[in-house]
Amino acid sequence: MAAATHGTSRCSRDADVQTYQAAGGTATVAIDSNTVCLLSAVPAAGFTAKVRHSDPASLVVEFSGNGGTSEISVTSRSQSMG
Repeated sequence: MAAATHGTSRCSRDADVQTYQAAGGTATVAIDSNTVCLLSAVPAAGFTAKVRHSDPASLVVEFSGNGGTSEISVTSRSQSMG
């Protein structure tokens, strides 16, 4: 299994690290008040991972394979508060 990994250079040291699971894999992110940083995206067997991170405050990891797709979508605290 290939894993996508990115640094946390944009996230603060007190960012909250969370791991999320979907049918197609697992994503670990660091979340602070206005930034989401991908730490890793690990697809399950038979899946691939694609990361969309067009805005520092949100990201989507899409897992595709085995005849289906699943997504993990994460938004920073300030974006989710409105």
